[in-house]
Amino acid sequence: MLDLEENKRFLFELQNRLHELEIALQISDLDCELKELEKQTLQEDFWEDAQKSSAVYSKINTIQKKVNKYQNLKNELQNLLELNELLLLEQDTELEKDLLSNTQKLQKQFDNIEVQTLLSGKYDENNALVTLHPGAGRNRITRLGRNALSNVHKMGQ
Repeated sequence: MLDLEENKRFLFELQNRLHELEIALQISDLDCELKELEKQTLQEDFWEDAQKSSAVYSKINTIQKKVNKYQNLKNELQNLLELNELLLLEQDTELEKDLLSNTQKLQKQFDNIEVQTLLSGKYDENNALVTLHPGAGRNRITRLGRNALSNVHKMGQ
């Protein structure tokens, strides 16, 4: 019973994070932008400029992915909150294990989407050029440079 109470508090914390995520992702603005872009696709001359139509469809897909990820998180969180409430009323050890497991999975999804949100600025999808210059502590900077290069290489895979 104590695990369910702790889980309930944790789910409410996730609900607060979801609200912050909604603000960070600007979901309402994305919905409006999506409607505008979809209106553009209905115009008769939309298909005349292939490059423009391709860019618009690419933008639509990007926005839809963001909104769908958010909606999926929201729906999953709501389902887990409801299941938690039901399990507080009627105990079921199997469902409780599933609930706790799914809560952990949801937390990982939150963590992933929050990192993606942090790295979703105007230039974040572009490549970066990093230059390391050894200074007075040549041996130390060489080790640091190798470690940094190794980490960058791992992230790029």
